[in-house]
This record gives sequence, C-alpha cells and structure tokens, in this order.
Amino acid sequence: MEAIYHEKQEAALCGMHALNNLLQGCYFTPEVLVTIAEELDAQELSLSPEAFSGPLRDGQSQNISDSGDFSIQVISKALETLGLQLHHFNKPEMAHAKADPNSEKGFLCNQDEHWLALRRFGDDWFDINSSRESPQWLSPTHLGLYLEQLLQSGYTVFVVVGTWPHCVADDYFACCSFKEQQRRLADSLLQSLAVGGETTRVGQKRPEDPTSLSVATAAAPADQKPSPDSDGSDESNAGNAAVWETEDEQLRRALQESLKSAPVRGGAEGSPRLELDAKTGPLADEEELALAIAMSLNPVQGGKQ
Repeated sequence: MEAIYHEKQEAALCGMHALNNLLQGCYFTPEVLVTIAEELDAQELSLSPEAFSGPLRDGQSQNISDSGDFSIQVISKALETLGLQLHHFNKPEMAHAKADPNSEKGFLCNQDEHWLALRRFGDDWFDINSSRESPQWLSPTHLGLYLEQLLQSGYTVFVVVGTWPHCVADDYFACCSFKEQQRRLADSLLQSLAVGGETTRVGQKRPEDPTSLSVATAAAPADQKPSPDSDGSDESNAGNAAVWETEDEQLRRALQESLKSAPVRGGAEGSPRLELDAKTGPLADEEELALAIAMSLNPVQGGKQ
C-alpha cells in the first residue's frame, strides 16, 4: 500500500526508521540524530561532570552506541523538535491512553535496542516495523490486546502526543478505510466465485477464465481436492463426493483458513503474532467473511517513499 511510508532496516538504525515511519516521512537522518546525541552528551557533561569521568570524557557517547543505536533521550529530543512528546505507557498520567488506546495517534515500542512504530490513519492502525517487508494492519478492536502482548513480550511502550505533521496516509484512509478497501476487493472475489448455481465443485475452472481457481480449492485439505485422474463419470464423481459443496461451505473453509492469522498478520521478528481461533458453525456475517477472504489474499503493501 503505497500510501503508507515504510522505511526498512538498514544497519542498526531502527530508532531512526521508527521515527520516520511514525511521522510518515524522512524527517530524521543519521547525521541529525548524531548531532542531537552529541548535544545531549555535552549538556549531561556540563551538568554533572563527576558522573562522566570515564567513557564520556574519553569521547564515547552515552546517547549513541558504536553500532548506531540511539538512546531514548535522543528519540524523545528528536520528537520535541517537531512539537511531539514521548510518555511512558504505564505512567499514571497515561491512564486514559491505556483505557482507550484507539483515541491516540501513535506509539513507539522498544525492546533490546529495537524500535517499531504503531500508527493510526483515520480509524485504521498499522504496525510499521522496519524489520518487516510491509506495514501490518491491526484491528482497532484488538489494539489494546496487541499492546498488552508487546508489554508481555518485554517491550517498553511509549505514547506519542502533540501536534502531528500532515501525511498522505491520513488523507488516504480518511477517504476509504482499510476495511472498506478490502471489502471492495472481497466483493469482486465473491462475484468471481459465483458460478451460476447453488453448488459448485471445489477447484472447478470458470469457463470464462480457465486460469482461475476458487479460493476454496487453495484452502481445502489435499485429500478433499478433486483427483487429477477423475474422468468426470458418475462413478468417479461418487468417489469424490466430498469435494462437492455449497458455495457457503467453500467460503466458510476459506474464512477459517484466513482467520488463523487475523487480525495481526505476519509474526516477523520484532513484534508478536496475535493468534485467534478460526470460526466454526454457520457462515459468518457477509462483511466479516468478505474482509477475511480479502485480507488472506491481499496483504498490506508498503515501501519507502
């Protein structure tokens, strides 16, 4: 999804990437953050010279490591230059953010010198992690649970508050939410699955598009897919009776497969994977069904702009 600015990992600059991904633009460069780190070092040395009789006096910075990791003080100072403040998620003054995280605009999360950003555009939340290939959509319903999982995984979570700079993604998702975009895609997918009858055969090719396969074929277990040796006779069809299903049954299986990774897709290094049980029983609401199918086939795309 090109509307979302997404810097990917270079060296140990995840702090810089997280800032730029959060703010949705190339606001900070390594040179700018190094300058901030040096200014902080000088201020700390002047305020308490006796506390820095070792490394700092020998020229080793306390705010940037040799590998390029920046301290929380550098991250906080960088945000302050743009009118934003960093607050610890668990502080009493942030109780409102903990009670209703969807009311916030963005979070920065840190674990073992790795930083990632969580950002809201319109009503949609995304995990924008420089170690991932693309931004990951987060269900607003489960944002609080996702933050709790981050905390349990050892992350420190910070709330970012203040006046945010304008970004393209804000306009993009204000006009059309991620869920609506996926629903539109799903509508076209559902239409493509309607093959003119109450029942269809799993994996049956559409006459007008010989290259297309149904979603249900991809989701079906191997022992339930049509045999490549089937000759189409009644006897052969009877032997493969398990592959004849109503359209609802086909879509239900596709939904179950897609929900195994919803609402948080991926599980790549740097953030946890949120697991939910697949739905069973009667077919789910059409909108939820369409969204789940679309998300399973159309992961969010992003890239550095």
